[in-house]
Amino acid sequence: MYWYKNLPSYQTADNYQRRSSPSRILRRTFIEFLILMFLLGVAYFFFSGINYVDIRDQCFIRVKYDVLQGDRDSIFEALKQIKQEDYVFYKSLCQHVDRIYEKRCVLGEKNSSKLKYLTTKGCYIKGSRAILLTPLNQNEYDKVHKRIDAIKLYGQMAIDYEREHPEETDPHTE
Repeated sequence: MYWYKNLPSYQTADNYQRRSSPSRILRRTFIEFLILMFLLGVAYFFFSGINYVDIRDQCFIRVKYDVLQGDRDSIFEALKQIKQEDYVFYKSLCQHVDRIYEKRCVLGEKNSSKLKYLTTKGCYIKGSRAILLTPLNQNEYDKVHKRIDAIKLYGQMAIDYEREHPEETDPHTE
């Protein structure tokens, strides 16, 4: 009739020992651990390719770039050089800046009281914990140094604003 009617209704000692032997449990746990580590590694490399992630120093900055003109790698390289040159500023930058956008500041934002605008490098919107950097040409040889200067300038503005207004929170996180 049915195939499952001939199965025993209880576990035999041999079947139980084969299924729950310590070496089998250890092997299965090790394989599950390897799979989990592989998935975490893939997730980390995918995530760190999009965002700036520094696990050891607990720094996470979202980097959104202009698809047509943008250069995310120069921003990553600038952040790495800032870390090597000025570690104290780097730690403070990581605490007070959450996002770096590579796009032009909108002209309507120039007249806003929340905007700190400089014509050449980008802008910082007060209280947003975000820096906007002007896209650079792909063939500029010193674009990393220009990025370092802009990130230091607007990062310092973000740090100063956060220290002056500790009670105000980021409107994007609420």
